[in-house]
Amino acid sequence: MINKKKRNSSIELLRILSMFLIVIHHYAVHGTLPCYSSFNPSISASLRINLFLHVLGRLGVVIFVMIGAYFLCEKTFNFKRPVNLALNTILYSFGIYFVLKYFFHYGIPKSYTWKDLWFPFPLPSGYWFVSSYILMLFFMPMFNLVIKNFNRKQLLLLIEGLFVVWSLLPTAMQFFKFKPDMAINDFGYTTFSAFTLAYFMSAYVKKYKGKFLSNPYKSGCGALIILSIFILLSVLSTNSKLYFSIQLFYVSYNPLIMIEALLIFSFFKEKYFVNYFVNYFAQSMFGVYLIHENSFLRPIIWEKIISSNNYAHHPWLYLGNSFLYSLLVFIICIFLDIVIRRLLFSRLIN
Repeated sequence: MINKKKRNSSIELLRILSMFLIVIHHYAVHGTLPCYSSFNPSISASLRINLFLHVLGRLGVVIFVMIGAYFLCEKTFNFKRPVNLALNTILYSFGIYFVLKYFFHYGIPKSYTWKDLWFPFPLPSGYWFVSSYILMLFFMPMFNLVIKNFNRKQLLLLIEGLFVVWSLLPTAMQFFKFKPDMAINDFGYTTFSAFTLAYFMSAYVKKYKGKFLSNPYKSGCGALIILSIFILLSVLSTNSKLYFSIQLFYVSYNPLIMIEALLIFSFFKEKYFVNYFVNYFAQSMFGVYLIHENSFLRPIIWEKIISSNNYAHHPWLYLGNSFLYSLLVFIICIFLDIVIRRLLFSRLIN
């Protein structure tokens, strides 16, 4: 019989995998490979790999939010959650800044000013993901009220409506950027709205059983089919026009990414096992994000220490190093989070 008191390690394993995908994404996005400015045919193979890595990270973000929503959608609001997340962010934001400044004498980059560092929030490094996640935590009581009182048909209709205005339309608008007086935020799209959509999708999967999403074989096959579509599109990006068109398509609110995240999450949800080590390391995933995505540490990692442009002409080496270096950064960040936040500062934060 399943012990409900112990967290399903299958979901915690997915939490670990989703954060690893985010780290790989940052290798691709923040690295030195020129993937946004121009299309260089001589390194087209590496650029196409880079394009696919973008998808993995955006997929990881949606899955990570769905996991959080899965555990929150039937709970009552606890003010400790956003406060605890804010305190962890403050710890790493100030900690990394002062360590770099006073121990490694790494000053403020020329692109920053003191005003940029301290306003509108008094943090040296901001995190867009944390801002949207904390906002989601504060709206959680209202979300859960809707989830509790809507029947299956009403909740599904709500998700379908939000999917159209916050996924389908914003993605379509990427290809009509120059239409006068039209933009994706005209439909209310923000990163927070994307989190809201993911929240309701995750709650639906938890609250209701279905023939498709509750069948790991079907959801797994569906996820592989969509993943194959992304691989095919990346492979076909053989010229400048196709490359930049598909790059526009690979946005975080892409409907295929949202559906893919839902299918992968459904697959892992239906599996159950308990593993102490998986559950233990999964607790450091937010710490991994706060460390490696710090505004000041990020360019040091992906530009000065690891330069992906060195492998631009060797696509298989570029692909291999994307996983190797991302895994190395991932493991180091887990170790640092365990030592710094969970061992040294846990009592202070809690």
